[in-house]
Amino acid sequence: MDTRMWRNSGVRTAAVIALVSSVIATAPNVVAAQSAASVVRGSVSDASGGRLPGVTVTLSSPALQVKQLNVATDSDGTYRFNDLPAGIYRVTFELAGFNTLVRDELRITIGFTAQVDATMTVGQVQETVTVSGAAPVVDLTSSGTAANFTAETLSLVPRSRDLWMVVDMAPGVARPGAPDVGGSGMAGRRAMGAYGDPAPQPKLDIEGINIVSGGVSQSSVYFNDFGFEEVQFQTSGIDAEMGTPGLHMMAVLRSGGNDFHGRYEGSYQGPKLQSGNLTPSLRAQGLNTTQPLKYAFDAGADLGGRVIKDRLWFYGGINTQNRKTGLLGFVSGPGADGKYLTADDPAADYDNTLRGANLKVSWQLSKSNKIIGVYMLGQKLQPQESAGRFRPLEATRDYVNQSRVKKIEFQSTLGNRLLINAIGGYGGFVGDYNAMRSQWYTGAPSVLHRDTGLRTGSDEMSDQRPRYNYQYDGSISYFPERSFAGRHELKTGATMYYYVHGSGFLDQDHGNYVLTYDGITPAEIQINNYPVTPHNRLNTYAWYVKDTWRLTDRLTANLGMRYERQTPFIPAQRREASREFPTLFPAGDFPKTEVLTWNRVLPRVGLSWSLNNRTVVKMTTGVYNYLWNEEDAGLYNLNAAASATFRWSDPDRNGDYTPGEVNLNLNGNPDFISISSAANRRINSDLVQPKTTEVTLGFSQQRNDFLKLEEGVVMKSGNSYQLVLAWEWDFGGGR
Repeated sequence: MDTRMWRNSGVRTAAVIALVSSVIATAPNVVAAQSAASVVRGSVSDASGGRLPGVTVTLSSPALQVKQLNVATDSDGTYRFNDLPAGIYRVTFELAGFNTLVRDELRITIGFTAQVDATMTVGQVQETVTVSGAAPVVDLTSSGTAANFTAETLSLVPRSRDLWMVVDMAPGVARPGAPDVGGSGMAGRRAMGAYGDPAPQPKLDIEGINIVSGGVSQSSVYFNDFGFEEVQFQTSGIDAEMGTPGLHMMAVLRSGGNDFHGRYEGSYQGPKLQSGNLTPSLRAQGLNTTQPLKYAFDAGADLGGRVIKDRLWFYGGINTQNRKTGLLGFVSGPGADGKYLTADDPAADYDNTLRGANLKVSWQLSKSNKIIGVYMLGQKLQPQESAGRFRPLEATRDYVNQSRVKKIEFQSTLGNRLLINAIGGYGGFVGDYNAMRSQWYTGAPSVLHRDTGLRTGSDEMSDQRPRYNYQYDGSISYFPERSFAGRHELKTGATMYYYVHGSGFLDQDHGNYVLTYDGITPAEIQINNYPVTPHNRLNTYAWYVKDTWRLTDRLTANLGMRYERQTPFIPAQRREASREFPTLFPAGDFPKTEVLTWNRVLPRVGLSWSLNNRTVVKMTTGVYNYLWNEEDAGLYNLNAAASATFRWSDPDRNGDYTPGEVNLNLNGNPDFISISSAANRRINSDLVQPKTTEVTLGFSQQRNDFLKLEEGVVMKSGNSYQLVLAWEWDFGGGR
């Protein structure tokens, strides 16, 4: 760990300027509340502009699951529907003596506050006036920025079908490396940040459960977007519900309803459909396809519907992707000459498979109470993991990544003024890399040929990497009928994260060591202390309070404060003695170790000034945390992988280590070369928690039903200056 970064509390300020021009039907700004739930509100007036109390406002949508919702306008003619799922809505306004007004086909995206005002006319004969479409595109109360992608957009945009390709479409978001054209990378993970983050720490929520392990810059929870109703990416001006700056993703699964609905898709690609850019002159030099495709296919299906009409619904889906290719220089064994890295080595295939399944159950306990359960399974399979030119088939491992996302959520609405929400869940994975499970396992010792870099024999390690998070969230939202100096929308909540991390190494059947050769001459032996099963922890506790304060109909202040406490530590644990080298690596008991404790208060302020119903000017300022990575606690864990290197000459010439061939004494032994372990690391009690101060200034305007123009400036802490220009075009977005 570079402690210089931690000590530098006087972080220099970087300016990032972002100009975003968008044609969006489904990408509004993020609402002041960070929740994925949306809001429909507005006021009802007569033809003279006078506010109308007592108007019956009815909201209906297939997304509601229940038939409809009803409220009556207050004494000032205003109404509000809270905690709504994304979807297409119909709003009906009815009052005796007035014509009925219907606003139909209103697309409401997640985390959006839709201002739907109505003007009712007096009618001698009752008539119904219906206005279709014209959904608001600009959120007049939000202060931050975001991009939304609905299920229609995810289906229609030509791209691969994993969520990281959606990340690449979000304005202001960047990932290093070449783009994954057509999904050929099979959901490969890369760091992701927004507006030049020097140390990005994104927060990726699926159904409210964070799938990022601690403070890393990406996630290894595997899935694709086949079952998502909508995905939102927030990039700046994020409120007090999030501690770190930068990218925040919220993804929501589809839900069942009273009607059954399903979708079935499949695709296939063979080698004849693969193009290349090799010219005749390059082929004449012996170059050919570096990763020839054997086949690739992708299939998925889902189904949603009712178990009990108006009470209990389900949604489930499955998907699978498989790709088989060649790899440059990857071979199944030596050729007829018995030597690797020669022209007659037979090529080997490389398999990559992704599988996923999800289930969502919604249970309407009563008119005001609801329970939602989610279970998602992801699996990545690479039976020739680590394959390459210098690692033939015999030296690969069988890799299985098991991902899980689970949650139980309780929602309660007490009248139209109080909302209670509670979530408990799990998000994470266990990466299992096992050489001994491989169908090509030979049991031969691991060998490194230092002159060529070639690895032969069995893989040198089989490791397991559990990284997951237990999460508990609770919040209360209150909308007082009468407020001081305007209207207030209050929310307070708490979050607890219990992160678990470990990179353990299994006892190898072929020996816990690696033999090194210089040419054909035995040179060294590296002895490992396997088995090792370390455990590292990070507990994060946060409490926040927010106020969306509508000072006037045009001016909204989004105020918030967050308190966050981080406590990384190493639990008490034990290591068993090495099976083969117990004197070199004896058993050990290690007490609990407290690494540090960080506490910080994070204020957030935002202002939104709507010039009219289609134009808003906004600004935000706030302080954000750096999140300790629970993997960093492992730097100080004495129950960790260690290795000792000795000179070795293979005296009995059997091509393997024989007990007694090496003097294992670490003191005064001419054969001893080096030892590496965590024992020489010391916790620095002077580490200072980094912080980011962000200031944003923006302008949003709805030009027509499909066009939103957005421009903005983002200033945040960092060590560089960067100019970002981004445009997003979405002609209708499936409206």
